[in-house]
Amino acid sequence: MINKRFIFSALCFFIFTDFFAQNAVQNNFASKNSKIEKFVKGNLYEKTAAVREASGNEAVWLCDKAINYALEGRSVLGSDRELDSLAVAAVLSFPQEYIKNCPEQTKEIILNELISVFNAFNQSPNVQITVISKLNSISKDVNLIPFIQILNKILSENVITELDSSVVKSAINFLAIHGNNESFVIIYNLWSSNKFTDFNMEFENAVICLIPVSMNEALSVTSSNSMDVIMSFFNLIYANKSKIDENSFSQLAENVLSNSILMVKRNQKTVSSVTEMQIQCVQVLGEYKWTRASGIVLEFFDLARLLYNQKDLEEDSFVKVITALGTTAPLDAVPALIEYLESLNAKVERFDSVSENVTLAVIKTLGAIGDKSAFDSLLAVTYYSYPQSVLSAARDALSNLRW
Repeated sequence: MINKRFIFSALCFFIFTDFFAQNAVQNNFASKNSKIEKFVKGNLYEKTAAVREASGNEAVWLCDKAINYALEGRSVLGSDRELDSLAVAAVLSFPQEYIKNCPEQTKEIILNELISVFNAFNQSPNVQITVISKLNSISKDVNLIPFIQILNKILSENVITELDSSVVKSAINFLAIHGNNESFVIIYNLWSSNKFTDFNMEFENAVICLIPVSMNEALSVTSSNSMDVIMSFFNLIYANKSKIDENSFSQLAENVLSNSILMVKRNQKTVSSVTEMQIQCVQVLGEYKWTRASGIVLEFFDLARLLYNQKDLEEDSFVKVITALGTTAPLDAVPALIEYLESLNAKVERFDSVSENVTLAVIKTLGAIGDKSAFDSLLAVTYYSYPQSVLSAARDALSNLRW
């Protein structure tokens, strides 16, 4: 172990050779008043103070030496508060500007040093959190993949309740920013297990943040055979839809709507909470003008119409579905809307009651689409005893038709 440490330190020394050769004399590293002499001769407290007080080139040398000293000391002393303080000071004080501009090989060595500190001080939350924080601050300058893999492994293999909660939260928050699709799967599974509710806020934020790099995995969740799984995940993303880009959310909403329609038809029953989720999907698809889902939205319109006639769907919800057709299926929806408007006209002709709001939604959607094939059915509205608001809407829709 000691030989390996020696070799590792020697490697660091050779990489830093040019730096020391050019600057050692000017900075008088060996002078009696230098921070380096204080570090070499001092106790743990004095070593820590020297690291904190150093700056520039001196800080690079001291931080590297302090990290290696702390790693060696850890193997001898075990858990020690003063040694923890030295490790924290060394990690925090390592000059960021130096890391940014040093060669890639040196960056890799520095990253490995920081990972070694994280692993060695696994019983010291302050040290581990400091390493996480430092790597977050230099994330643009080093390749974080090795550390991401370590955090993924920790979260997937260890029992979270046996780990320090502050370290767990820091790790999850780090992965939320820098994690990959593997991180998404691990964190989603931890969240969905509902066993570690103390971390739900961190879990949920990470799941949302990782969707852009984990679309295949997120779509897989929305393709689950369990309605409860789909609903739970959709409720989470819907509550945070402002944080998800429109393209990603539209794909997820389309998948949720498609799979939920199949499940409802297969079970031949409707659960009110499922229907509410479907309406939310349709609204999102309409808001984002996701025409790729035109066929699915039209399919749901048929289902929604049936549910509405059976009084299993509220009027307001049905209106939302009709309105969404105007932006998700502007061409494909015209025949279905014309047929439905004609059925409403037939009811009025028989003096049956129809919903004013639903009728207005159909007419306004046809007017917004502007397809001239709606002319006859819209004109017919003006001959029936509809409320004035419906008659006015029909005239406006007729004037918006494109010829």
